[in-house]
Amino acid sequence: MRPIVLIAVLSALWFALAGCGTPRPPEIKAVGSVTVTVDASNRRTMARVPFASDVTLALPPAKPAGYVWQISAHDTRFLKQRTEITAAADPESGSTVSFLAVRAGVTRIRFVLVESAGRAETDPVDFREVELAIQ
Repeated sequence: MRPIVLIAVLSALWFALAGCGTPRPPEIKAVGSVTVTVDASNRRTMARVPFASDVTLALPPAKPAGYVWQISAHDTRFLKQRTEITAAADPESGSTVSFLAVRAGVTRIRFVLVESAGRAETDPVDFREVELAIQ
């Protein structure tokens, strides 16, 4: 075997094994819960939530019929998604989604209202942005 290839293989093996001993940060457990109702009449909602809390976002009803809310942007450094967007049994009640606040700071989550037909690309008919100040 050529010396350069041998050095490359040994280096790759060393780096792979070196990562095995890296300690994982402790898992954050929820110490409380907060529900934030996303404003149906305003496209932007702001709220303050405590660090390490379960944050449930209550979205407005998806109108027109046949449309659903989807997350188009959220920063996973601040919020760990705990549930998928769940539609209520009553279409007038809206949908909910839950996150765990894992880092202090300000973050934004953007939701878009799209057709539920499951097409690969579709234009949103509405959006909502939620700004959370995690303290």
